[in-house]
Amino acid sequence: MSDSERDIDNCIGCGAEMDVTEMVPFTNVICPHCSEHTRVKCQLGHYELTKRSGIGGMSEVFSAWDTKLEREVAIKLLNLELSKDEKRMEEFEREALITAAISHPNVVRVYTVGMAWRHFYIAMELVPNGSLEQRMTAHGALPEHEVLQVAGETIAGLRAARESGLIHRDIKPGNILFDANDQVKIVDFGLALVTQGGKATAEEIWATPYYVPPEALVKGEEDFRSDIYALGASLYHALTGDPPISTNSQSTREVLEAKKTIKPIAEVAPWLSEPCCELIDTAMEMDPNDRFASYAEMEELLAEAFADDRDAASSKPKRKRGRGRRRQANSWWKQPKIQLAGGALLGAAALVFVISQLVDSDDDASDAEAVEEAIDFDELENALEGEGNTEEEAKRIVAAYQKAYSSLKNRHFANAEAAFNQLLADEAVMEPSRSWAGIGACLSAYLDGRSADAEASAYKLQSLWEIDGGAHSPELENLVKALTVLPPVKLADSSDMTVQVLSNFTLGLKYWEQGLLDESAKLMRKVVQSDLSDSRQLVIYKGLARNYLADYKTLQATHYNGSSKTQEEANRRRKELIAAQEAIVTNGRSKYVIQKRRLRNARELREMRKSAAQ
Repeated sequence: MSDSERDIDNCIGCGAEMDVTEMVPFTNVICPHCSEHTRVKCQLGHYELTKRSGIGGMSEVFSAWDTKLEREVAIKLLNLELSKDEKRMEEFEREALITAAISHPNVVRVYTVGMAWRHFYIAMELVPNGSLEQRMTAHGALPEHEVLQVAGETIAGLRAARESGLIHRDIKPGNILFDANDQVKIVDFGLALVTQGGKATAEEIWATPYYVPPEALVKGEEDFRSDIYALGASLYHALTGDPPISTNSQSTREVLEAKKTIKPIAEVAPWLSEPCCELIDTAMEMDPNDRFASYAEMEELLAEAFADDRDAASSKPKRKRGRGRRRQANSWWKQPKIQLAGGALLGAAALVFVISQLVDSDDDASDAEAVEEAIDFDELENALEGEGNTEEEAKRIVAAYQKAYSSLKNRHFANAEAAFNQLLADEAVMEPSRSWAGIGACLSAYLDGRSADAEASAYKLQSLWEIDGGAHSPELENLVKALTVLPPVKLADSSDMTVQVLSNFTLGLKYWEQGLLDESAKLMRKVVQSDLSDSRQLVIYKGLARNYLADYKTLQATHYNGSSKTQEEANRRRKELIAAQEAIVTNGRSKYVIQKRRLRNARELREMRKSAAQ
């Protein structure tokens, strides 16, 4: 390979050139000149890769920064071997063109296509709130009203595709994503067909067995009703917690036979409303002629399902994985004795307790110890048994709190989040403890820098409230609602110090991850300045808030817009940014901001060196 064919990139630390020919984009390497870890091949045109989001058989998906329009985008990168395959590259480009041809709020937007480092890529709208598949994996069967909302928005997107002469051909939970406002975005038109007279026949069968329509298995003609079948099968899975068929065989004969024996959804999920069951069963008829004759007809029945006013309990899903006795709305959570024991011992105090070891400040060490001494896990277990839980249930709940405590102590935020979610899903956990566990899951995700997962926890808590009869308190309900909307929300001050401090801290975390650093700092200062003499256990939050204020100060001191006048100044900036990166103590946005500034600085230095060499 000649020198002109080799890939040369610059170290983000020292700016030195490195031969990265054999490396794929976003590879983490050690610079041979300065020994600093750096990622290479992150620059794709005016996009800078910042995080790997997903890996598939043909491509990878990254979060990236658009340096021209100053926005986050998603980059779908075709792997190197397929980028050399003319047919596959044409298919990849065709996917981009097809998606770009559909202009609709429920279809992901494509911005551009390009080639960089010999890889073909598509730049598109970033959809940060995960997929329907991820929600199903996390929660099992989803509430009827939630699934119907997803159905309505997906139908709207598919209708737009049909009006553009397209059928998607790969509708499944993994291709139904949610944006920051929880709006559906249909993605992955890689298998889409352009119809002639509304119909098309595929040359190959590429589909997921659970959701593929029968006609596709025999290479018959497909039309929009094929997408209706796939959507119906996806909704069936979301509503019941199980796919409509159990086989995941690659044998088309086996899959086709399995589809002939799918049970009506009412037999699998008897809590669903009649219009909802009719919607799913009609969409999944074996014969396309027996399905909905149009999306408008499907929407009519969907409207009936929305309007059905059955009891909330009737649409309550039966959860899998050991969800024991079913809670009845308006029962245990109203009992004064349980509120007292559960609230005082299992609520905010326990939540504060498990994060007490996260404080770095010496000033708060004695307070953290006081909180640790205030909670006794044996006492906690006894109290749980006294509330009517079995010994096994009490031990399980205590184990979840211990896991959360241990994980947070070791800064394993994802494990802590999982422990809180276990408590949130456990029907033996009483209110208000369950709601505080939901807040704990939000806090853990935010502390880990994963705002989308934090918002997902908030949505999960809202869904459980809707099933079980409402939130524990209006103030807590308003706090969680504020976490699920994009614009900043000002909450009324609370006379309850626990709610006030938690509200300021949690919203401060949300604003921080949104990049609203000034607004976040104001709330963190309120936490630090709070008079907690009567709420000693909440002092822990002061230490956590101080960490964010320290990073705020660091970021303010290293503000950089890439406008150095000399190479000497740019090099000084580089050293300042390296020092700032080492000083950062929180996760998520802080590290992202510094990384973005370092990328900008590295690009500026690279351009200055090129100019000097000419």
